[in-house]
Amino acid sequence: RRLRRDDLAAVGTQVAFTSVFGYLAGALFLATGSLAACVAAHVTCNLLGAPDFARLGAAAASASAEDRRYAVLTWAGLVAALALATFATRAYAWDYQPLAAASAG
Repeated sequence: RRLRRDDLAAVGTQVAFTSVFGYLAGALFLATGSLAACVAAHVTCNLLGAPDFARLGAAAASASAEDRRYAVLTWAGLVAALALATFATRAYAWDYQPLAAASAG
């Protein structure tokens, strides 16, 4: 069987999501010092799944309240992920200490 363009796009999307999640989980661990936070984030991602970008694009032209709600919640989730990524980048500063260690001392 030959690879199709759709197959490559699906694999590329999966690799991108996995890479971003790995970065965020690592930063979350460095920020909190807790493996439980990483497990909770992983469980949340597994429950929510990847966004359906085709439905998101169709929601713009739809008058359905359900489609609009899906679009709002998807964009809110993406904004929250970007906010977490912005916070997580602090974990790589040279003088950074985990929040747990900073609050203890």
